[in-house]
Amino acid sequence: MLRPLPVLLAVIAAGAARSNKMFDISSRPVTFYGQTYKQVYLDLTGDNVTICFNTGPGQDCIVGPLASLVQSRFEIRPYSESTEKLIRRLAPTIKRNLKGSVSFDYIFGASTLMLHDFGTQAALYVFIDIDDRNASYAFDAVVNGTVVDTFTFTEDSYGNINGATDISGCRRSGVVYKPGTVISRDPETFSDLICNEFAVIETRLIESELVRAEDRQTF
Repeated sequence: MLRPLPVLLAVIAAGAARSNKMFDISSRPVTFYGQTYKQVYLDLTGDNVTICFNTGPGQDCIVGPLASLVQSRFEIRPYSESTEKLIRRLAPTIKRNLKGSVSFDYIFGASTLMLHDFGTQAALYVFIDIDDRNASYAFDAVVNGTVVDTFTFTEDSYGNINGATDISGCRRSGVVYKPGTVISRDPETFSDLICNEFAVIETRLIESELVRAEDRQTF
């Protein structure tokens, strides 16, 4: 019988761990644009919150505005059916099943950033309790030191930022490809190398090209 994953929790004082605090997420690894990571680095310096998956040049990170912060709390959370339904509603391109989540909560600031593990896919969830009804928050996805996506979250009907986005993809030769993208085409084998809807690289037959080739051979 499978045992539920225990919730791992650490509370970080606002002034104590603002720069590159490393967290072990090996019990709930996250696949960020095709690369699986077992640790994250939280940086709260300046006006931004930065979650990086590696250090040094060519970093993979998520960068966004820093909400009001008194303390931050790190948790590894087990599977939740309600969370899975929420993320699927907010980010419908997620096709895999939820395995668990990595959460960063800003205590007293009523804000949360979560990384959701869907196997080969992953999602970023953002909740920010705000007063400005016209506010919006933009987060950058950085791969190999380059911004590959910018996600803008706007307030919902309750006046909060409450959104999720797909941070899945494939990598080949250092290039990032979105799910559903053709990476290369081989006209001799009538096949495409693609990043499929599950963010997995696979070869698919180009049926229309194959049919045309067969039709030509019949004449």
